[in-house]
Amino acid sequence: MTATDDPGSFGGVPLGAIIEQLPVGVGVIDTEGRFVQANSLMREFVPRNVIPSRDPEQLERWQAVDPQNHPLPLDQWPGERALRGETVSPAIEFCVTDEQGSERSVLVSAIPLRSPEGAIVGAVATAQDITVRRSVQEALRDSERRLNLALDSGQMGMWEWDVRNSRSVWNAKEYELLGLPVGDGREPTSRFFDSVHPDDLPSLHRGLAAVMQEGTDWRDECRILRPDGEERWLAAVGRVFRDPAGRVERMIGVNYDITERKRVEAERQKFVSLVEHSAEFIGLADLEFRPLYLNEAGRRMVGFDSFEETKRHVVQDYLFPEDLPFAIEEFLPRVLREGSAETEIRFRHFKTGEPIWVIWNVFRVLGEDGSPVGYATASHDITERKRSEEALRELNDTLEQRVAQRTDEVRRKANQLRALAAQLSRTEQRERKRLAKILHDHIQQLLVAARMQLESMRTASPPERIHEVAQGVDSILEEAVQASRDLTMDLSPPVLHESGLVAGLHWLAARMQEKHRLAVQLRTDGSAEPRLEETRMLLFECVRELLFNIVKHAGVSEAEIALTRAPGGEIQLVVADRGRGADPDVLDGRGSSPATFGLFSIQERIAYIGGRMGIETAPGRGTRITLLVPEGPVPAVAPAETPDARAAEAEEGGGPAALRKERALRVLIVDDHEILRTGLVGLLQSEPDIDIAGEAADGPSAVRLAQRTEPDVVVMDVSLTAEMNGIEATRRILAAHPGTRVIGLSMYDDPDFARSMCDAGAEAYLTKGGPSDDLIAAIRAPRTA
Repeated sequence: MTATDDPGSFGGVPLGAIIEQLPVGVGVIDTEGRFVQANSLMREFVPRNVIPSRDPEQLERWQAVDPQNHPLPLDQWPGERALRGETVSPAIEFCVTDEQGSERSVLVSAIPLRSPEGAIVGAVATAQDITVRRSVQEALRDSERRLNLALDSGQMGMWEWDVRNSRSVWNAKEYELLGLPVGDGREPTSRFFDSVHPDDLPSLHRGLAAVMQEGTDWRDECRILRPDGEERWLAAVGRVFRDPAGRVERMIGVNYDITERKRVEAERQKFVSLVEHSAEFIGLADLEFRPLYLNEAGRRMVGFDSFEETKRHVVQDYLFPEDLPFAIEEFLPRVLREGSAETEIRFRHFKTGEPIWVIWNVFRVLGEDGSPVGYATASHDITERKRSEEALRELNDTLEQRVAQRTDEVRRKANQLRALAAQLSRTEQRERKRLAKILHDHIQQLLVAARMQLESMRTASPPERIHEVAQGVDSILEEAVQASRDLTMDLSPPVLHESGLVAGLHWLAARMQEKHRLAVQLRTDGSAEPRLEETRMLLFECVRELLFNIVKHAGVSEAEIALTRAPGGEIQLVVADRGRGADPDVLDGRGSSPATFGLFSIQERIAYIGGRMGIETAPGRGTRITLLVPEGPVPAVAPAETPDARAAEAEEGGGPAALRKERALRVLIVDDHEILRTGLVGLLQSEPDIDIAGEAADGPSAVRLAQRTEPDVVVMDVSLTAEMNGIEATRRILAAHPGTRVIGLSMYDDPDFARSMCDAGAEAYLTKGGPSDDLIAAIRAPRTA
């Protein structure tokens, strides 16, 4: 201020105008407490010209921020204290409601106003609006409170690390995380590193060294060992601060406990590993059924090499086209409604296009709000089971046809056996007549002639005459002996028994040339000689019968025989000719020629010892018959295939199921022809209500088996051995078992035989050449009174 200035102004600006421009409210108070002067800011706070503390209405609008001074007493108001001579500084903070009803924060201070003599003539009060500053401070405090709350709630420990002197400052949570007491005098930095698990410490140091060198933020995880022995996982996050020279001077960060997260991750990894290595198809998909996950077994099942391939497909691609409508329209909507569902369906192999049958389990996956977000699926491959079921269905579809075919085959076999039996019987009769003729017309005649010559010697006295007669008798006897020898050789060549099959075949070849002008080319291998006489006899008889067939039917004068070892070690015997040949269907047994019966008989006899017969023929191309028989003993038949053992098994409840039918008629078969018995067994065992109780080849065996097995029905051959015929066997069986029914069976339609069987107790008498249905009906017929 200059001398020329007005004392009430500064630079020509009135003092009142200067006070009006001040950024704080200023007012002058007289000794009565009235504002005698105030700028506009002060008037905003004190709109009336009275000191607020002396106006009750104003007093209610002002409250000190100090919670112990609500409201502030009158003698403590800044203006009152200044009128008493006090300087009120620092200022007192008030929360005041202005004329518009808004709350404002105000700092109020006051000083005494003195006269030149020092007397108090008033006071000067100032009021500063700090509403904005207070709001910022409150916001900062709220932010700090929220940060501390978040750190405490999240189990976060805060720390600051002075890297230069390796000193740290921790909050309480950091101590709590490490399980350490607060303030034990030890440096926190060393305490932290002492708590780290030894296995994790090297990695932690390497990570920190990299942070120090590169200046990047620090992120790491490690295990710590608490003093109580508990192991916990911590995550660390730190911010690096550098000095002006670029050196790291400090780090500020947080640690938080991730033990539960690590446990969940381990469990999840364990679950993922379990799912990934599961043998079942396991997958996840969204609501559009786009794959989100598919384990290895699932990828392998549908032909994927990687999960990336699955992302290019949806449910329409996975399912077999024929099953797709059901899945889209019915099955998946049911899963969404019910939560889960199961069905059998076909997947498609993406490489081969082949169907894969699976049991498809699909589960609805819900989100946090409870709404569906996708599907979980587990599938089990049942392709092999489906193939088996399909094969079983196909088998069932054709079962009746196969049963019918088998039944026809059995009936055909039975008819063949009946025809064969009849043929065998006729052959037997012819052979007997032939033998009788030879004995009667030749040998007996020679013997009678010799006898007559010997009778003439009684009357012959001259020695010359006796010598002549003796020579005649000798000649006759020699012829008789030769005839007998020829007959014996035809019936059973001694060379066969004494020298074996090879020698027997050579004899037979010479015999066929001599008797029938059939030249036989013979090729034999000595190693193929059968060890068993039964096998030698059977093969010899088969070859002789086959050569007779060639003489009768082939129309050739040459044949071939080869006896060798087959590659499998079996004995192989081949009889071949280049004659007329035949229709294979005829030789298969559907014809009725004598040649057919002969071949069928050979086939059955060969099969009985475990062998087989092969036929190659065609009209005009000759015939080749191959017999293959096993080396060694005749195969032991199952007990149920022999009469006594079959009966014993039936008695004990054992044996094949075909011979142990529930509630079936138990039938005992008695016949001295093995082939005929086999034919009868094959015929009857295919009937569902007939059970074969046993077989017997003679009368005494039949009586013993009937005693042991107690059959319901006995099919009895009338003509058995001389020891006990069928009539006597019937009489003895019925005497011991009156409840048993006997059906007589004979080759002869002889009324005397029939009468004798009925007198012995038989209920029926049938011929062996009759229809098989008659025999089956007689077995099933009820017992007569």
